[in-house]
Amino acid sequence: MGLFNRNRSIAPASDDASTLGPRDSLPASPGFGDRIAAGSNAALDKATQIYNKNPKLIGGLAAVAGAILLTRMKRGRPSA
Repeated sequence: MGLFNRNRSIAPASDDASTLGPRDSLPASPGFGDRIAAGSNAALDKATQIYNKNPKLIGGLAAVAGAILLTRMKRGRPSA
């Protein structure tokens, strides 16, 4: 799906006017943000596959989760 992919532009250094162009590659060791983006893309792809195979199951789980949430909101906070 690529919801979390984005084009990155790197600001030039104070004396250096060069920037990475669209065809330049990123370093071999990905940074923390790149790993997070890759992990979130993989999770979204997996969730999409599961939803496409079982849309009624996902709808049922959402209804149950909504009912639980409403029940807990109705009860309020426990007093200490």
